[in-house]
Amino acid sequence: MKKIAIIILFIMSLLLCGCSEKAETTELLDWSKNIDIIDFISSLQSIVDANAHDYGSMQIKEFNVPYAVDEVCFASNKVLLKHGTQEVYPFDVNLLEVESDFCTTPTDGKIKLKIEGKGNYAQVSKA
Repeated sequence: MKKIAIIILFIMSLLLCGCSEKAETTELLDWSKNIDIIDFISSLQSIVDANAHDYGSMQIKEFNVPYAVDEVCFASNKVLLKHGTQEVYPFDVNLLEVESDFCTTPTDGKIKLKIEGKGNYAQVSKA
């Protein structure tokens, strides 16, 4: 149910914010590629939700990164997918915090993250 709501919100945001104009400048905004973005966001939010309130929990997780993403950057509550020098898709992740901002480059289309439960949030860092 939550995944369906995220998909609906994502599609609505594309329609409302005029993101279709960006489709000319990046491969990522193809409809076929948007499913990968939604899956990435949903997977990340799910693991953050699962660990945020479990103080002391720690997991190393591997995430599939959407096609054409060269770098994934993290800041408190924010994740940014980049293609070259372009910011392709910024999004918020509830309960996500970082000790300091960082970016990671996918290897074979995947990134590894360490997720630590802190009681009121999950701290994310490079694995």
